[in-house]
Amino acid sequence: MVGDGIITILYLVLVVFPCWLIFKKMGLQGWESLVPGYNLFKLFEKFFGNGWKFLLLMIPIYNIYLAIKFLLTFGKSFHKSTLFIVGLLFMPYIFLPLIAYSDDKYLDGSAAVATEDFVTKLFSLTHTEKTVFCQECGAKLSADAVFCDECGAKVE
Repeated sequence: MVGDGIITILYLVLVVFPCWLIFKKMGLQGWESLVPGYNLFKLFEKFFGNGWKFLLLMIPIYNIYLAIKFLLTFGKSFHKSTLFIVGLLFMPYIFLPLIAYSDDKYLDGSAAVATEDFVTKLFSLTHTEKTVFCQECGAKLSADAVFCDECGAKVE
């Protein structure tokens, strides 16, 4: 009986509360993190511009690629290193609370929308000019920008 209560408290502290706080940091409603499926829809909508892309996780092999791309985008949106993102992949119960309970600010995930993958290209019917975003702050850049107007970072 006591063990069940401890497990419940650990689950709340290591999973539920961090997800709620991360959603709040991202400008979403905290309760949206609690609804299975809908939480993925909202995250994919935030990072890739189309929430229905989360259904691509059901495609074998491609789901591994998409999950890694999602974690990279998620980690970069909180200014995390690639090593931290690897930790997030293998030990989410440690690294999600580190993001949630820290003072890390959410960087708009619109930079991820600008990077196309082959599925986006496949489903794209019209060719549109690629929008460029600053890798440091996520601000929209002009096509010929050398430095970001917002943070002053050099555009690569």
